[in-house]
Amino acid sequence: MSELTGEDMSEEKTVCSLDYLIGTLATAYRGLITSLVLKNFCMLDKDGSTTLKGTILSIPGGSYQASLIHEGVELSRSDIHEGYFELSSESDLIEKAKNLQMDVLQNGKHIGTFLLKREKREGFFISALELSEEVRDIDFTLLAGRLRNKVGLLKKAEEIISEILSTKKDWKKFSEKINSFSKDLFWFDRESYYIWYEVLMRWSLKACERMDSRDLNKAVSNVMALVELPMEKEVDRQKLKFLVDKWLDNIKDSSINLSAGPADSGKAFSGIIQAFPEADVAPSLKLFIRSLGERLQNTPVLGDDLLNGIKDILPGDDFMLLSDYTEGRKNKLLGTMSNARIYVDKREYARIFEAVDAADTWLSKDRDMITFFFEVLERNLTKDSAEVLSLAFMKLFPTFISLPRDIYRRAIVNTIKLLHRLINLKRLDICERVFADIETDDTSLKTDVILDPEAASAVIDAGDVNLLEHYTGILKKISIPPPEISG
Repeated sequence: MSELTGEDMSEEKTVCSLDYLIGTLATAYRGLITSLVLKNFCMLDKDGSTTLKGTILSIPGGSYQASLIHEGVELSRSDIHEGYFELSSESDLIEKAKNLQMDVLQNGKHIGTFLLKREKREGFFISALELSEEVRDIDFTLLAGRLRNKVGLLKKAEEIISEILSTKKDWKKFSEKINSFSKDLFWFDRESYYIWYEVLMRWSLKACERMDSRDLNKAVSNVMALVELPMEKEVDRQKLKFLVDKWLDNIKDSSINLSAGPADSGKAFSGIIQAFPEADVAPSLKLFIRSLGERLQNTPVLGDDLLNGIKDILPGDDFMLLSDYTEGRKNKLLGTMSNARIYVDKREYARIFEAVDAADTWLSKDRDMITFFFEVLERNLTKDSAEVLSLAFMKLFPTFISLPRDIYRRAIVNTIKLLHRLINLKRLDICERVFADIETDDTSLKTDVILDPEAASAVIDAGDVNLLEHYTGILKKISIPPPEISG
């Protein structure tokens, strides 16, 4: 990593060379930069002067400066151009220093810091920032070094490295970056793809593990893509088997919720079993079945009392449409998934994937159930039926919080539409009761409905003093949290 200088000061000598130096972001910094990673950092000695230089990865456009500091005193300052900077100081001072600090500033404001230390005066400077366990075994030099002659791939690779070393990750975007980079690497540098594979798989899984469960579908699909693409396109079976084994090992050791994409997950496992019947799929396949069962267990359904309450006012077709979303139907599927766990040990894979397909078909209706319910409401809501249908709606309302995020948002929009319809039907009494029920909710449901501008618009359009007072009363009780500083 480093070399000590010789005695001749007339020649430029390398005092220190680090392939990657990791910095820390300032606690109060809020901006586009999510990590500070310096590549090709070196300290060069010549004619009594030491120059420190390197390039900060993935730094957005802007006006930046670098500042070299020793024991609180600034020794040098320079502009940063496209991430690159050079700082110079007297060699005697650098030689005596045990600690050095390089600050990054934007328009005079402190963004973050690179810290250097050395244990002995004649020793090497090293990073003062200890690497976490999850990155300590990654050879970033090897990973990036193979791509030095491929500018586009190298840029993407360095973005991935920056994200891995960042303490300020957007896991959703990171999963997408890994997916994009892995595909490019597979097609344009297959050998590097195999060397990167363990890192790509590990961090794609971490993204799934650390994301909100309601945002998981695409991230899980990205994990599946890491085995599906090679399964479809790799002709070297020995290399393919290496990847499949790596994929299965990483899956079984993870806590990923594979139920977020049942169809994609089922397709991946089915493809592996067909291509490599001897592969040890049991541990990861059991994880898939267990997570699918847990999702079934947590999926909201329409209770028998709710369905019985609206049966007499709905046309037969509409009632049949909703009657598939019952506790009984869910329990039947849960029993099927319980049996699927037994089929794994018996290697009865056809029966396993039949169970998975049945669960996936019904779970896809979890996404449609809210849409169907509101469509039925829309078709059958009249001044006379409003009370019964609104009561059914309020029984279902608390389950919205467990929906995937896009369906959740659709449910909130449809709730606002329901309020508009009730007001247009002159059923302000029912509107009052709906608001009273919403007021008792302790989740974000209440906030998301009451703070929606369309909800306020509906109440104002009603022109009813009592309804307006009730709405503003709820509004005043909602606590708006102050912005927090963290990181």
